[in-house]
Amino acid sequence: MNKKIYQAYKKKYTSLPNFEVLDHEFEISSIESELFVLRQIRKKAGERIEGFIKFIEEILQPEGASFSSMYECLCFDDTEKKAMLDIYKKMMILHRSLVSADIALDNKQDVEVIKLVTKEWPVLSKKLLPYVEKIKKHWHELRETKEILDYLQ
Repeated sequence: MNKKIYQAYKKKYTSLPNFEVLDHEFEISSIESELFVLRQIRKKAGERIEGFIKFIEEILQPEGASFSSMYECLCFDDTEKKAMLDIYKKMMILHRSLVSADIALDNKQDVEVIKLVTKEWPVLSKKLLPYVEKIKKHWHELRETKEILDYLQ
């Protein structure tokens, strides 16, 4: 989607965020179709949030079959997991708001949820970043194989 197409929607729905903000956060310029623009923006935002919801889920409740989830959950204490749960909760509220708008198929509701996600997402992603960095550091400090295998048994 190019900026000109978006500007037509912004003219009609003046409270929509600026194109640059949406493109930076949700890469809306990669949208190819000119149909159902608001729905497509909402879906792009949902896809971005879903990925991070799954990331947090793997930390908070690692699946036994996933070595990476099991290993990564080891680097967080209960206080950090509680803080991640708070981020998770807020992301789930955003995601369910997106789902609700998807069901409603109403442009005004799409505008409201796009505004909400555009406001909340940057704050949540900044809160999540230190945890991602900690995991990355944790991989650099990979423990001895025997210690890991003993833990996983």
